[in-house]
Amino acid sequence: MVLLKLLLIFCSLGGFLLSLYIFHKKHRHEKMLCPIGGKCEAVLASQYNRFFGIPLETIGLFYYGAVFIFSTVRAVMGGDPFPLISFAVFGLTITAFLFSLYLTFIQAFTLKQWCTLCLTSAALCTIIFTSTFMTSQQSFVALLGAYQPLVSAFYLLALAVGLGCATVTDVFFLKFLRDYHISQSEYDVLSTLAQMMWASLAAIIVAGVGLALGAPDGYQLPHSMFVSWIVLLVILINAAVLNLIVAPKLLHISFREKHDHETGELGIIHKLAFELGAVSVVSWYFAFFLTVIPDTGYSFFALSIWYGVLVVVGVAVGRLFEYRIRQSSRTAV
Repeated sequence: MVLLKLLLIFCSLGGFLLSLYIFHKKHRHEKMLCPIGGKCEAVLASQYNRFFGIPLETIGLFYYGAVFIFSTVRAVMGGDPFPLISFAVFGLTITAFLFSLYLTFIQAFTLKQWCTLCLTSAALCTIIFTSTFMTSQQSFVALLGAYQPLVSAFYLLALAVGLGCATVTDVFFLKFLRDYHISQSEYDVLSTLAQMMWASLAAIIVAGVGLALGAPDGYQLPHSMFVSWIVLLVILINAAVLNLIVAPKLLHISFREKHDHETGELGIIHKLAFELGAVSVVSWYFAFFLTVIPDTGYSFFALSIWYGVLVVVGVAVGRLFEYRIRQSSRTAV
């Protein structure tokens, strides 16, 4: 346990120094050392290096600094003298871990460039999350049990925000893609909504873990809860493909930027955008329904079938909208 606490201190300090190094180099416009032949400067200069307009190295400074101070104070005082603060820090470490996965996905599938400094930070986030959980598991479980109504309310609020973002995003998609292209300003709007959606997904996952860990002994979670977790997994994968692969390609095509071009690519991407948008909205509404009405009376299998049917219907409606817009654009020409 002592070794884990020391590991937590050293990893958070290392993350703080790494963020400080990136912050210093970027503000002095100096070349960064990027080991193993990575392309750190290209990745760190991309639009994905900001979240809600805040540079990621600045977020890293605050995150790693907070974890370092917390872990050092806890190690010096012994035990867990600040359970509520520990609870908040644990939620923060889960969020940072999920965010590091999100950034790694961007490097792999959107930018297709690797930043070894960013990967190092992702590894540190993983170690910090694991160490925090292992050193404070018992106190966290006790707190989760005591604050189950608050965790449930937080879960529902995050789900409502995600649902609203998904609905507004689809409305804008219908509006923006009528001309088969997407402008920079339109992409910025969709990007902001996507970031809000990612934030709500992270909050949902954190709260979902809290609900599962804090459940009373002997209490069986309803079938709807397990189905909703599967739906949220679909939402996560769907959002990654739609916002980090499909939307950037539409932007590249619109501005004729350099990218791997395929015959009929615009039509394929346009159809895929509508289909994935339909899956997103159907999934968010179904997850919200299962949360508001957990005791549906249906089995796990029946709820899964219902969800599958709704997804198929949603995709068909998405294709119909895309077809009508394509026909109207040809008529206009």
